[in-house]
Amino acid sequence: MSEYDADRYLDALSLEIERRCNGEDIDTVFVGGGNPFALNPLQLERILGILPKAQEFSVECNPESLTKTKADIILKVGVNRVSLGLQSNDDDILKVVGRRHSYNDFLTAVKLLRERGLSNINADIMLGLPNQTLDSVRETVARLVDLGVEHISAYSLKVEKGTPLYKSGYKPDEDLQADMYDSVCEALSKTNYNRYEVSNFARLGYECKHNLKYWTLEPYIGCGVSAHSLVGNIRISNTPNLTKYLNGNIVDTQTQADTDTERIMLGLRLTSGIPLNLVTHKQVQLDRLSKVNLITIKNNRVTIAKDKFYLSNAIIAELI
Repeated sequence: MSEYDADRYLDALSLEIERRCNGEDIDTVFVGGGNPFALNPLQLERILGILPKAQEFSVECNPESLTKTKADIILKVGVNRVSLGLQSNDDDILKVVGRRHSYNDFLTAVKLLRERGLSNINADIMLGLPNQTLDSVRETVARLVDLGVEHISAYSLKVEKGTPLYKSGYKPDEDLQADMYDSVCEALSKTNYNRYEVSNFARLGYECKHNLKYWTLEPYIGCGVSAHSLVGNIRISNTPNLTKYLNGNIVDTQTQADTDTERIMLGLRLTSGIPLNLVTHKQVQLDRLSKVNLITIKNNRVTIAKDKFYLSNAIIAELI
């Protein structure tokens, strides 16, 4: 996208933000769905500057994209949480998957943010990358703990159709991914990081408030191409077509949310689980899952057993 096209997109995005967020009580903002730091400094300051000043104001960033100028900009406009896409500390693995950054770029980005007083940094890591081993994952986690980042997200790689990895024929070993996930949980359980969701670990008080809204079905507004919103019980999907969006044809679909099912599906991703009354109609399944220690039922709440979260998809399927 040229700078001219980016400016046109920002014009349309600014109008949508002003129209949809005006007068709303907004306490969290998350700017992502890509790498906003691909914008030039003026564009970055422009779009971040029109967003509401929220209690939690997060932006995603690829490590190589963060410069001193852009670090100054985000702190000036009120950003107080940055999510860095590390994936791995092994530069050879990063090259294989086509990442443009090195581990040193990540360290430089953390340093730039810390020097400016930012005290809430997340690092994303991936499990199941080509040539990645259990020892490699353990080393990545150990380095992040030593760095003192406040939040760590660990996701299992899914190879999407059309991507270079898909075209190469690469398929992650799911058993190895499960072992990697267990190793992350084991390592972080010995530290001051708490797993509060299947893939997310945080020091006390640094849980991502914005993402918790998704998992607890609180209302949220999504702006931009392909963005999604939940308003009342209505899910709103913006058009994925850039031309339509620039022409003001923003909304693609509106559908009634199946909130009962979604509260079960999303809530069971949290270590706090769900109220028992959401699944009392599934007594046979509850009894069976409890008997084999896949779930815990306590204080009228259902949670997935601490050592069974890697089976969460199968467990959730039983209860919806």
